[in-house]
Amino acid sequence: MADRAPELVLLVGLVLGTTALATGLAFGAGPGRSILLFAIGCYPFAAYAIHHDDDPAAILLPRVIVGLGAIAGVIVFVDSARRLPSTALVYAFSLALVVWLPPTAYGARYGTPPAALTPWIGAATGLLVGAVALVANAVFGGPPAGAIAGGLLIIAGLRYGSRRGPVIAYRRRLIVPIGIGFAVVLLALGIWTAGPLDSWLAAAVVSIAAPAVGYATTIDAVR
Repeated sequence: MADRAPELVLLVGLVLGTTALATGLAFGAGPGRSILLFAIGCYPFAAYAIHHDDDPAAILLPRVIVGLGAIAGVIVFVDSARRLPSTALVYAFSLALVVWLPPTAYGARYGTPPAALTPWIGAATGLLVGAVALVANAVFGGPPAGAIAGGLLIIAGLRYGSRRGPVIAYRRRLIVPIGIGFAVVLLALGIWTAGPLDSWLAAAVVSIAAPAVGYATTIDAVR
């Protein structure tokens, strides 16, 4: 692994991310947007370094990374919720998840998740909260991009369940049909409410796309 120099790649990512963070703060972008800039600059390099390092946990302590990700996610959510209208709370949650989920995924893979967070509980929580986020964003009339939160949580739940144990091994073929059925329900609700359909349509699209992505990325894990 020496030829890939994962530590050097990680250092480059940290430098770029920190520079973006400092620049955002210096030009008044606010803490939430600045942290998002840090994530955009740093996370791709960190992902490469982690993938090619034999023992990334020796340098990046999982519990520390998860804790820092959680703090950053809370800051992003609070700052975004303060700047955005009340109807965009789920969208603010989406931005927070973009920052929080990658460190949490790292901790789930290389660390030791709480014993109470079994594969079934993790998968069910991701699916349930994701579905609630999709419906909530549509009901509140939030921006279509707010559906990102539901999609990320659904994919995270499926991946956690398959990574930590064969939760969906014999039910994986039902994931996509269930998502399609949920999309039909969402569209029916949107038409019934006679309001703007853009948020409902976005939720329906995500309810199909997210299970499909979750299924495609967990086939090897659940065989």
